Amino acid sequence: MRAPPASFKSELTAYRRKLFLHRANHPQLRLCLEVLNRWENHGSVETRWNTITEKLPPEARPTAGQFIDLVLERRVVAEELYRVMREAPGEKAKKRARIKRRLNTDAEWQAGAKIFTALADFRDKSEQVLGREKGTAPRKRFESGWRDKFKEQCGQPLDEVVRVLSEIAFGGERKIGAVRGTQRHRDTRPPK
Repeated sequence: MRAPPASFKSELTAYRRKLFLHRANHPQLRLCLEVLNRWENHGSVETRWNTITEKLPPEARPTAGQFIDLVLERRVVAEELYRVMREAPGEKAKKRARIKRRLNTDAEWQAGAKIFTALADFRDKSEQVLGREKGTAPRKRFESGWRDKFKEQCGQPLDEVVRVLSEIAFGGERKIGAVRGTQRHRDTRPPK
């Protein structure tokens, strides 16, 4: 007789132990633990995991540990995006000031103009990728990435699953309309 399958919550507990054993020096350990805490305490953990295992084809279905890895990895990437967005204005200002101090000849002015153009391109590209509301961009990118992945793997965006994953990864309550709206906004943005 087979043993009943482990619950997703028990998989989260096992993952937490593994995290402490193998990644105790992980730079984002605290963030990962916060996400795991929210995940363990979320009311629909088992239901959403069942939805994923039912909807995804067997060849695309991750194990619980692989799925937890993916969610944490994407959340860490979102955190890195928050960090870059916070530091970018200061870095751009430092570069401008350094360039202006060092411009003595025409050749240096031409090189400086190229750098200023590159900085303007960076600003334009960041707005194109992140949108105007940069404060919410990492969360929206997280959500649209999961919607795209689920659509690719099972033909459905699994918005309710994405909503719960967003609440788990970032905290707070997320409305299903907001999850769907981020995708619509991304799909209708004109290319630059």
